[in-house]
Amino acid sequence: MKRTDKILLIINFEKNISADYICSLYEMLSSEERQVYIFNDNKPEFSSRCPNIKPRLLTQGSALTDIDIAVVLGGDGSIIRAARQICAYSIPILGINFGHVGYLAELEQADTHLIDKVLSGAYSVEERMMLSTRIRRRDGSTVCTPPALNDIVLSNGPVAKLLTFDISCDGTVIQHCRADGLVIATPTGSTAYSMSAGGPILAPTLDAFCLTPICPHSLKNRPVILPGASAVSLSNIGTVSENSVYVTVDGNKAEKLLDGDVISIERATAKTKIIRLRNNSFLNILNTKL
Repeated sequence: MKRTDKILLIINFEKNISADYICSLYEMLSSEERQVYIFNDNKPEFSSRCPNIKPRLLTQGSALTDIDIAVVLGGDGSIIRAARQICAYSIPILGINFGHVGYLAELEQADTHLIDKVLSGAYSVEERMMLSTRIRRRDGSTVCTPPALNDIVLSNGPVAKLLTFDISCDGTVIQHCRADGLVIATPTGSTAYSMSAGGPILAPTLDAFCLTPICPHSLKNRPVILPGASAVSLSNIGTVSENSVYVTVDGNKAEKLLDGDVISIERATAKTKIIRLRNNSFLNILNTKL
């Protein structure tokens, strides 16, 4: 790996991260004339904790082509949000866990000394699949959502009610589904909502994704694992109530569906790159975290 010269520091200030830790980490990252940036939106919070540091600033949506790595302080949700922001630039992410589980984070707070290995380029990169979602309206218009690192969820809200929908793969209907919803999860997201709904756990580097019905009302509607190159569509989406139906991407971007909408899901061009420093297998991580 090449030497790390330009670093993007992304901090979830809603987490309990001490000012001393943030300031000392910034100084560590910026030693040896390295350039450390934060997003402009984070400046007020950063400055309130580290008033003696004047960080370099980037606006949201800036071209990040010169950034070598991103260091994210927070939990899995923080890393997922960061991935959505920077995946188009293929920037490797080093996660430092300040959350509850931390599947995606490589380091805990006590492991900060290992950052020297990252700064010298002594790390490997693990690529994670992402999914793209496109909603085709009856009038011919199209709505595209940001790529998902975790999952795409079809649900009925605000009160959970039975949904009916058809699931097709590569043009063939594979299930007529009656359920409270559906989770389409990447291998990364297979340990989240999908697992809670009874879905399978996939090794994170697999080129595959899974479809998990939420509380299905038929024994025929079971979780399905599909190859990563598959093209999935959801159609004939109906509800037994007047509630609205939504598609939610990574628990963040919710899009309300209209009658006649068809949802298309396929592997995204972008990938999330996760920095790895230790030869810790997925099964060991899974056993430890669960």
